[in-house]
Amino acid sequence: MSGSGSAGALTSLAVLAALVEVATMLPYLAAVGLIAGADLTWPVAGATLAGYCLVMTLPAIVLTVARLTAHRAVEPLLRRINDWLTRNTARLLGWTVGGIGIVLALNAVARLLLEG
Repeated sequence: MSGSGSAGALTSLAVLAALVEVATMLPYLAAVGLIAGADLTWPVAGATLAGYCLVMTLPAIVLTVARLTAHRAVEPLLRRINDWLTRNTARLLGWTVGGIGIVLALNAVARLLLEG
């Protein structure tokens, strides 16, 4: 990657990535909870968890292999995506934070109405 992005854009992208990481971690934690709560022997539970992890990481593995084998073909597309993300990260982060704020506000109003 070239140094065309600003530090603020990079920071915004990192915050957005952290939010996405937390959101995508929840299904994994739920799966671990379900496996732990099930009456399974440890080899079956371990195999189930390994299978779940394989299914969840398989798309990333396939995309990595495709990127490594078709580097010249996908490089222009990835460069355009990188340029677009660099230009629009602040706006995307604003929409994300705004959406989270709306959800929190609606949740608070609903709880106030239910309690009051």
